[in-house]
Amino acid sequence: MITLVAVHTNPADPAEFDRYYAEVHIPLVRKLPGVTGIRYGKVFSSSLEENAPYLICNVDFPDRETFDAALVSPEMQACVDDLPFFVTGQLDLHHALADDHL
Repeated sequence: MITLVAVHTNPADPAEFDRYYAEVHIPLVRKLPGVTGIRYGKVFSSSLEENAPYLICNVDFPDRETFDAALVSPEMQACVDDLPFFVTGQLDLHHALADDHL
């Protein structure tokens, strides 16, 4: 499984960020081809004193081929084009090979 991890820090208006993220951005993310799961939540505790993450989102894909195809899709471009409308703080993106270990 491949996971795209988005880490948002320091939104200028947290309430508006929360609203926009849930009502506008996540519906765009759901349209990405091949997505098998989306999890996001606000960080309530962090080892970072400064610039602690505000929200972390994980978007899962079944394999590298599906992930690579999604990266160049029109749906991904729509997600990227949406970022300036709500990202006012820092955004870090990570791509990780993930395994479930229960």
